[in-house]
Amino acid sequence: MNSCFACVQGTYSPGNTSACQNCSTYGVSCNSCNAATGVCTGCLVTYGWDNATSSCTVCTAGFYSSGNQMICTNCTSNGCSSCNMSTGTCLACLEGENFNSGDNTCTDCSAGMYKNTAGATTCTNCTFSTGCTGCDRITGACTRCAAGYRFESSNSSCIVCTAGTYAVANSTTCSNCILGAIDCSTCDNTNGDCTGCILGFNYNSASK
Repeated sequence: MNSCFACVQGTYSPGNTSACQNCSTYGVSCNSCNAATGVCTGCLVTYGWDNATSSCTVCTAGFYSSGNQMICTNCTSNGCSSCNMSTGTCLACLEGENFNSGDNTCTDCSAGMYKNTAGATTCTNCTFSTGCTGCDRITGACTRCAAGYRFESSNSSCIVCTAGTYAVANSTTCSNCILGAIDCSTCDNTNGDCTGCILGFNYNSASK
């Protein structure tokens, strides 16, 4: 006695035929299709649907597919630069991000460290020039200065304040040491406190 049975995944039958056919109309990378029409409904692992070619094509870098899906999913969020194309597990991080192998995640480089190449696993200690106290987590260039220095943005350096001027930490300019005392001749270049007087005036350390 003749009977009908359902086509298994990966095959289809348009009816009035004795055999189910492979879902190859839309390419060998098609994993499943409509059982009656053969229209692809899911691609193989690491493949996604390409409307331009009407077929399943391999996911591009930064995307993944775990199989039987029509789209490749972006995996470059949260600092990740590349991932396993079948699971989406992060494998490397963007510039300025440290790769944590324990849970395959990316986190910002810690203060005083940087990473200027995507994919490298660890951040590197910044090389601080005199007066520099912080760096860019991607380039390693100096970004801020200690008290007594002003930050020069043109070359990312720290310039010591000249005599008679001062700067607190993270300043971009040095200010004159007046502090309301025009008789002060020199001051502490980190806070502006008077350290010496002009001729004819006595220095009082208690009042500065």
